[in-house]
Amino acid sequence: TVQDFNQLTCTGTGWTFKPCSPQALLQSVTLALTVLAKGSEEEGFGRNNKWQQLVKNCMESEHGWPNAAAQYEMLMQWTQMTQTHHKSNKVVTRYQSSYSN
Repeated sequence: TVQDFNQLTCTGTGWTFKPCSPQALLQSVTLALTVLAKGSEEEGFGRNNKWQQLVKNCMESEHGWPNAAAQYEMLMQWTQMTQTHHKSNKVVTRYQSSYSN
């Protein structure tokens, strides 16, 4: 999971964007390039401390299967709770009606 990079504290692992749109993606990419370019101007190319800290944060974050499996399990539990809630309110989604027999 990506955690938004905070330029003041140099914490985080990247940039997220919402909604899922070309404009939001462009805004996040622009912010990332700004951090890269600004730091390179101030500290010299290849010596961008903020960018180096971002890379370090990414390398130190947990990306193994146990973490991914736990997140997947939480997602599945949430999905099951949502389906139960919809069924109890007699809401039938297009997905459920297409695949349930």
